[in-house]
Amino acid sequence: MYCDDMPHFENELYLTLVLSTEAHAEIVSIDPSQALAMEGVHAFFSAKDLPEPQFQNCHGILHDDQVFAAGKVS
Repeated sequence: MYCDDMPHFENELYLTLVLSTEAHAEIVSIDPSQALAMEGVHAFFSAKDLPEPQFQNCHGILHDDQVFAAGKVS
């Protein structure tokens, strides 16, 4: 069963990833204030919100791709 095939629950939350528009760029700052001000947005998470092993590499899931970039976008 795929996620899109599962029935939705009342008050269910969804997520989306915010992707970089630049390749091999240094992350100087991230300001989520505009997103958090939008209706329906409940939270914003970045690498700063998770312990390092959680955002570095996800072996077997994303084939060593970073989930949350920290310092530099690769």
